[in-house]
Amino acid sequence: MTNTQITLHVANMKCAGCVASVEQAINDVAGVETADVSLEASTATVTGSVDTDVLVQTITDAGYPTEPV
Repeated sequence: MTNTQITLHVANMKCAGCVASVEQAINDVAGVETADVSLEASTATVTGSVDTDVLVQTITDAGYPTEPV
């Protein structure tokens, strides 16, 4: 798998703690190189060799419903 940039809409983030939780969940996924989570935009932009479906499931399992933008 090649490096790609994936942008996801992340629901239910309300504070900096939520952003930290989402970032931690993303960074635990093998193949992730960078993760930029925006509370204001309700998005997560991820760069790396990772499948979109894996990211969506991981973030959703952490309590934040997620879908590709």
